[in-house]
Amino acid sequence: MEVPDGLELDKGKFVCKLKKSLYGLKQSDRNWYNHVTSIMLSLDFAKCISEPCIFFKKDIIVAVYVDDFLVSGIEEEVLKFKEIIGKIIKLKDLGPVRSFISIQFDRPSKNVITINQSQYIKSILNEYNMSESKGISCPLQVGAHFEVKGEGEIFDRELYQKAIGSLLYNSTCTRPDIANAVCKLSQCNQRSTVRNWRGVQNVLKYLKKTIGYRLTYKKNGVFSCYSDSDWASDKNDAKSITGYVFNFGNGAVIWKSRKQKCVASSSTHAEYIALYESMCEFLWLQSLLRELSEEYLIYGREIVYCDNQGSIAIAENETITERSKHFVVKYNFVRECINNRMIKVEYIPSSENLADLFTKSLSGPKTEMFAKAIGLL
Repeated sequence: MEVPDGLELDKGKFVCKLKKSLYGLKQSDRNWYNHVTSIMLSLDFAKCISEPCIFFKKDIIVAVYVDDFLVSGIEEEVLKFKEIIGKIIKLKDLGPVRSFISIQFDRPSKNVITINQSQYIKSILNEYNMSESKGISCPLQVGAHFEVKGEGEIFDRELYQKAIGSLLYNSTCTRPDIANAVCKLSQCNQRSTVRNWRGVQNVLKYLKKTIGYRLTYKKNGVFSCYSDSDWASDKNDAKSITGYVFNFGNGAVIWKSRKQKCVASSSTHAEYIALYESMCEFLWLQSLLRELSEEYLIYGREIVYCDNQGSIAIAENETITERSKHFVVKYNFVRECINNRMIKVEYIPSSENLADLFTKSLSGPKTEMFAKAIGLL
């Protein structure tokens, strides 16, 4: 930063003290958040503990993303809030939500809402010269593997990382069907090769073919959770992949595909770790819904579906075997959740486990089947 024109200072003795935040400074976003928080609290909103960027009170919920506000609630309360907040902060009212942080919203009927990023996908296809490419039916070929330090012709690392960042945002927001592919490809960020780039292009070709997918939610849909792992699937370090997905309102609301932090000694061990990670996420979701309203709360003993009977047996029984006694104690948190009747783990065949989509590359027909099952229509 430079001092304003006309101000002369002895740089060895004096510095300027800012009286307010300037755009671009690292403290600015924090100061803005504190400012918004103080305003919302003064309007009798409560700040959500589970997600500090959500504020709520009876009949209205406000989500804040930097300087964008997404308001949901009874129309009368929404209009009242916009009138009051408009007198405190200079706002631009965009009306009923159509687009928010590159996500398009649509309400085809009263009890259905869809979200998609078709415009965002078109922009990244154009940016990487893939708009005229031929679409394919799955993000990566079955059994696709990418070596982190593999040999081969080196590809532009900056371009590769930029493309991965674009795909990561897409997979995080509205396209859970590419989460596993992005998980695998992102591990090659430091040493990308031409082969890795072809993998990125495959994902882009898949997005081109499925650009019309909408993540669809329906009112009063049931809650379901699926957990899975792919044991020792990473040929670089023998670590496994955790995958889980939560369906709520007939569509995926939470999903994850990531490499486990430790090497699992068996497929049962890997599945048990995946169960633990999905349970942590479930408790966060339960806490969030409990804060917002009883109306949204997930009631009863929820079922988590798993396709490994060994890990289910370990979770439900307080027995110690030669094959499981070395499991880290924290993973027995799953057992505690079962004993407290918070969850119930049930077996489901691998062919029906929706989390399979998040642990490995699947064929085109199976990818399409699971995509529809998590609300991508």
